[in-house]
Amino acid sequence: MKFLRFLTFILLPHLLLAQTDVKQEGFYYYQNQDYFNAVYFLEMAFDKDSSDTKIWYPLAQSYTKTNQHKKSVSLYQKLWNFDQGLNYPQAQYWLGLSYKNLEDYDNASASLREFINGYIDPQDSWYGKAVAQLKGAELAKLLSLQDVEISSMAQPINSKESDFGPFPGDSILYFSSLVKSDGRNTEEYLGHHAKIYKATKTNKVSEFRFLNSNDFHVGNISFNPDESQLFFTKCKSVDAKMICQIYTAFLKNDVWSAPQLMGSAFNSPNFNNTHPQWALWNDVEGLFISSDRSGGFGELDIWFISFENQSYNLGPSINTQGNEVTPFYHSTEQKIYFSSDFHPSIGGYDVFENQWDKRWSQTKNVGIPLNSSHNDLYYISSLKDPLSGYLSSNRIGSLYIENESCCNDIYQFKKSDYCICQTQDSLVQEMQLLLPLQLYFHNDEPNPKSLDSITEISYGDSYDSFYNLKNLYVQKFTSPLNGKLKSQSERKMKTFFEQKVRAGYNQLGLFAQQLLEAMKLEATMELNLIGFASPLNDTQYNRILSKRRISSVLNYLSDFENGVLLPYFENGQLKINELPMGESKASLEVSDNPNDRRQSVYSINAATERRIDIQSISIEF
Repeated sequence: MKFLRFLTFILLPHLLLAQTDVKQEGFYYYQNQDYFNAVYFLEMAFDKDSSDTKIWYPLAQSYTKTNQHKKSVSLYQKLWNFDQGLNYPQAQYWLGLSYKNLEDYDNASASLREFINGYIDPQDSWYGKAVAQLKGAELAKLLSLQDVEISSMAQPINSKESDFGPFPGDSILYFSSLVKSDGRNTEEYLGHHAKIYKATKTNKVSEFRFLNSNDFHVGNISFNPDESQLFFTKCKSVDAKMICQIYTAFLKNDVWSAPQLMGSAFNSPNFNNTHPQWALWNDVEGLFISSDRSGGFGELDIWFISFENQSYNLGPSINTQGNEVTPFYHSTEQKIYFSSDFHPSIGGYDVFENQWDKRWSQTKNVGIPLNSSHNDLYYISSLKDPLSGYLSSNRIGSLYIENESCCNDIYQFKKSDYCICQTQDSLVQEMQLLLPLQLYFHNDEPNPKSLDSITEISYGDSYDSFYNLKNLYVQKFTSPLNGKLKSQSERKMKTFFEQKVRAGYNQLGLFAQQLLEAMKLEATMELNLIGFASPLNDTQYNRILSKRRISSVLNYLSDFENGVLLPYFENGQLKINELPMGESKASLEVSDNPNDRRQSVYSINAATERRIDIQSISIEF
């Protein structure tokens, strides 16, 4: 993905001239993340022998990375039909993402949900990624079109190469673009370099020469408010890793000083440090940046570095196990805008916002049309007018050489004033972020040994009785253990009860309140309640038990705030689909031995299977 590799500056361009085998050439470029050249050689190898299954996955991945999603869907599906996840377990995950990038959200959801349901370890990072992507696909089906005008900038600001990183100065638009310094009119960018340009209001474009260098990729320019100091990044491959560093320059007597490398607080050694944006945040002046330095939550995180050299990670409400990039903080709105590939998105990278009020609030997707099914980054608006600004995107309509959506263009936008659709979208996002909402039960609860499929017990009572057994679970499971293993197991069990059992119950209360708000906005909603059981009993009993657990959650919703939701159940505004799965989805690793209650009842694996999932919703206003 050419534009993205320049945006995040992870480039590994090398030419392997000695190789004659096109397949090995393709593998070389694939392993070195040079995906355009990987496609070139792997496609030749595939044309020679399409039955060579070793080519399929790296070629499909290279299609994904170069935004050729129609081709990637075909190949991932072919691979999944052949392999069924045996050697390439993530193929179905990538199939779902490819559908998502093509705006086929129904197939995206189906593929991602099947991947999730078949995944053995819910603690694995791939499971978390798939859940986030599923939330995004479901969110895309619910968001309404915002009243925002958005249009592509004219040539020569936009070109058939990647154009990105806009910064609106007082009378000049600064931006970055790839330069064909190798003279090749292709999407393979060996010898291409990112450089900084400036455009007047009449679209006269010129190079910002004193910053640029043929030895570095130069981009991500920004200024302080009076444009007396600028910041930018220079990146270069060192030992097969792209290292980016942040530089600054000062304007004095209408002359710019020579660029200076900023200190170690801004440039953590041996890590990527990029996307600098000046800000006055929390009464402190400094830079928001993206960096993969140690102490973060995932890959690239967003940090604030004060000009007194104090570093602050923005924390888990903003940073995830994925990439958070291109931050922009609007001091009047007191909002930070950034792009992420892990927060629930309707495409690849989406633009998100988060309000500052002594702490960061909940991260929200800025919606359509600012976001698309492709990659949307570098959101920025004028400090004088937060409703007008720019972003970079490879959405349909962007200029390209050979492959549609290969390359990034710069878009300008104008937002309208607040409208009711923003309230609806905000509520939809908040609800979607809670899903799948998981609610846990003690063994054979509620109503042990009953053959009834309904119960009078509310989930609140089931939760109380289960949570009160926390110490018993710790004691029963860890009693045969000793030393470090015992203490680790005790900690894991306590964490399960706090971060899963208790958190799920608290989220249910929040979700019920959101249901009420949606009903007051005259929404029509459909919920899926899916019941699960551990394999300790027989199949028929476990299906009845799953129905009973669903019944207890329905009782909770019916009793919420003295029955305030009941009229909406009765008039059809709020509909529930009951899906009792029993033990059919239980992991094979969970014990079904009634004589080994430590594993079949009191283990985390067994407890994880005894739950209700509120897994998806549909909503119409």
